[in-house]
Amino acid sequence: MLTINQIVAVYESGVDVSIRKKNNPSIKGEYDPSTLEINLFPENNASSEDFEITILHEFIHARDDVRSARNSFSPELNVENEAKETYFKKRYVLDFIKLLYRLKRKQFSFY
Repeated sequence: MLTINQIVAVYESGVDVSIRKKNNPSIKGEYDPSTLEINLFPENNASSEDFEITILHEFIHARDDVRSARNSFSPELNVENEAKETYFKKRYVLDFIKLLYRLKRKQFSFY
């Protein structure tokens, strides 16, 4: 599961988060290792829970990149399962991300 220490390492490595609008409807979020940016597309998520799991999912990709594990990225299904496990068992990690990156509810289209 994703940890606060891992989120701090991601933050300290310079990874930024952007809330974007109108993208390919099949993309809920993406991590771009070339720019160290997590792009989130709230309009493409079905609910606030779906969006919050997407946030965790993209941070797992960023964590793997920061760990210099580019050649050993986890399969998408494993990342999604880890994101869901973190969401349901360590919700405070998501709360920490929101505080650290100043993600506000008004930025999300479904609120």
